[in-house]
Amino acid sequence: MKRIMYLYVPDKMADWEPGYIFAELGSGQYCKQGISYHLVLCGCDQNPVTTMGGMVLQPEICINEINPAAGNLLILPGSQTWADPSHIRSIEWVKELLKTDLVIGAICGATMALAQGGALMNLVKKKVV
Repeated sequence: MKRIMYLYVPDKMADWEPGYIFAELGSGQYCKQGISYHLVLCGCDQNPVTTMGGMVLQPEICINEINPAAGNLLILPGSQTWADPSHIRSIEWVKELLKTDLVIGAICGATMALAQGGALMNLVKKKVV
């Protein structure tokens, strides 16, 4: 079964942070038999971004187009730009996604952005893994 692993790609993303996740979930080698993930890049818009390491990434979809089906996941990596106002709408959308079955993982600066945006306020009511 192919599931979707969405990677939110903010400008100046810490490109090394989600690397292990891609390798393991994309290959499916440690997932239940027959489960693997297809990587889809998403952004606050579909304009190209440049990572801290200099890679240019092209978001395929906007964050509000994510399919929050059970088994799909969203990864929010660290970035030097999380405090930028361009991410406010994305954080608001993540707040809505937290109400669904989508699994959301935040790394480094993304955790701070979610906390400052109020997205973590109601998580104590959900099972946190």
